[in-house]
Amino acid sequence: ENASIKEYVVQEADQGKYIAFEVTPKDGEDFGTAARSAWTKINEPVAGNTPPTASDVSITGALEVGQTLTGTYTWKDEDAGDTNTGSTYSWFRSDNNGAANVAQINDAIGAEYIPQAGDRGKYIRFEVVPNDGKSYGAASKSDWFGPILDKAVIMFAAKGDKTYGDADFTAGASSNSDAAILYHSDNTNVATIDGTGMIHLVGVGQATITASQEANNSWTAATKTLALAVAQKALTVTVSGMVNKVYDGNANATSTGLTYALSGLVGNDMVTLKKDMAAASYVDKGAGNN
Repeated sequence: ENASIKEYVVQEADQGKYIAFEVTPKDGEDFGTAARSAWTKINEPVAGNTPPTASDVSITGALEVGQTLTGTYTWKDEDAGDTNTGSTYSWFRSDNNGAANVAQINDAIGAEYIPQAGDRGKYIRFEVVPNDGKSYGAASKSDWFGPILDKAVIMFAAKGDKTYGDADFTAGASSNSDAAILYHSDNTNVATIDGTGMIHLVGVGQATITASQEANNSWTAATKTLALAVAQKALTVTVSGMVNKVYDGNANATSTGLTYALSGLVGNDMVTLKKDMAAASYVDKGAGNN
């Protein structure tokens, strides 16, 4: 009863009984004819032997997909010289810690188990049937442990090299987790970011954009950073006007009388041109008209 997978853990009550394995093949559409193995007798308890016991059954390890869980327990036998020989192990999963939809996990028959993607959001239990090489004791189970979390991974699509004055852009953060992504800028004098992941450049310098997610019943917490470097923007100065001079054998020219136009400013930024520091020269020091 309730043994519906290809592994079965012998119980104390099976001692002295016969066990057979039966399989009904299926090709995805139809069932074939059932086939059964020969009957195998489970050894009877050795007369005068006290069956061992297992207590304090528990699970250690990170409750995450891909991380090793280890079933632990205290083995005890009243008979001198008996050792832990032939104890059997099983692992079970459930939808919650109230044991909803309990199922034994295929191929999980050792003292260790590595949760798989299908265990995400589930609860896990470990069971041991102690054996001293002579008799099986009563099965002992751990509490339910969980939920099992999968590792959340955040990725940024945006690149970190920008120039002051570039248009707002999205950080492009994505994750395999369904938890909300939260954003933060460590230098709002360089860049700000809103709750949707839209980045606005404020000034020149360095800023670190952080995307984070909180853990939930299926996914671990996650954090990812984007190093943002904002370079200065080049401005263009257009000079107009003409300055005449009397030939003196050199190309030096005075900047007095010239007019200047500045382009490339961002928003309401203010830039002051220091005209008294301007330098001018003629292309040719020879006399002539232009």
